[in-house]
Amino acid sequence: MNTVKKIVSVLLLFSGLGGLIRKDFIPAFLFIVLGVLLYPTISSKIKENFKPWNNKVVRYGAYFLIFIISGAFISSKDNSSTNSNNLFTSSKSNSKYSNYNQQTLDNVSKLSDKLKKSRDTALTKLKSTQTYKNLVIDKIVTKEYLPTLTLINNCIKGIYKDANGDYACIFYLSLVDEVDKSLKNKKYDFEKGSDKIRFTDYITKLAAPSLGGLPVEVVEIFERYKKRYNVFGKPSTVYNTETKQSESIEKPYDMTGVFTLFQPNNKKILNKLYEANTSVSSWFSSKNNEILYYPFLGTLKGYKKHVRNVYPESPYVLNVDAELTANQLYNAYNENEIAADKKYKNKKLAVTGIISEISEIWGKVTVDLKVGGRFEFTTIKCSIDDKDLVASLRKGQKITVIGTCDGLTANLYIGLNDCKLWGN
Repeated sequence: MNTVKKIVSVLLLFSGLGGLIRKDFIPAFLFIVLGVLLYPTISSKIKENFKPWNNKVVRYGAYFLIFIISGAFISSKDNSSTNSNNLFTSSKSNSKYSNYNQQTLDNVSKLSDKLKKSRDTALTKLKSTQTYKNLVIDKIVTKEYLPTLTLINNCIKGIYKDANGDYACIFYLSLVDEVDKSLKNKKYDFEKGSDKIRFTDYITKLAAPSLGGLPVEVVEIFERYKKRYNVFGKPSTVYNTETKQSESIEKPYDMTGVFTLFQPNNKKILNKLYEANTSVSSWFSSKNNEILYYPFLGTLKGYKKHVRNVYPESPYVLNVDAELTANQLYNAYNENEIAADKKYKNKKLAVTGIISEISEIWGKVTVDLKVGGRFEFTTIKCSIDDKDLVASLRKGQKITVIGTCDGLTANLYIGLNDCKLWGN
């Protein structure tokens, strides 16, 4: 019997030392105490000096109590760890989003008690929806939820801080209608909406900076749908690998804003965001650029600013000193030639306008862009060396030219030299 006690005692002591290494100090200390008390030689010494220790009920009761308390501390620590990380348990499928998941963990750890409570409330409400059960627990992937994910995408693109300091959302009401027909032509109210609408609301709240970020299980929803449907799409017929049948998608859908949130520096995703916003979705007004929390998701101006910093070679962002329309350039020179020269002369510009004239004088090919009113004689004259390219153009065509501004000449034209067409 003494041999068994010695073995158990040594095991408990090693467990206690392991706990100290893991910095689980309280359970480690209790395991060491229990190991010491169980060791036969020490137990005998205690019996000699402490009469109640001779009573088996007292002795084994103490052993049991210490063991239960140490176990409770371990359980409490594990539960605490689980509670703080239960929505962020990484998996191999989510390794590509590890930076976002870790950032969310860091954000949550810094939240005030009040905001943590708000986050917990949003999570609890999120989990109470049938949509959560379908998409998270049952992992359903069908076209039925594409409008819901599109609405979430656009709500996240449109998160902003309102006059009360709360985070709200600029969203597309038409998309809300697609998710919940009962809301058509009515004042929008998430809480009174359908289960899918409430699901959208809680996810949008969690995505707001004030509540830390999206939990990993929501990240995984979008990843599953990305694998099936790609990040955005137009009405089409696709093959469902689960049902082994083709299915028709009647409405365009978009998840690019969400994936850009997960990977804001991913070049492929940044390209997809631009493509989606010029085909199946659209940018918010540039006036919203200053109020949106994620302007690089919601506005073209914000997108360009972000991409120039992280992806300057992007095919969708021009590496120029300024982008403007032909009329804007003309108006600048018309109002104040000195100020316009200071701002634009000898600068590389991207100018968008309508072709008014195509000509060749003394071997020099030029394309004129229309400006001002119908009786305005001043034009923007772009010199282009590529005759084959110019031969493919036509009057009335809208183009964007990139060239170096030569300023205003005799009030007749604003010159752009060494021009190239963007996209050609």
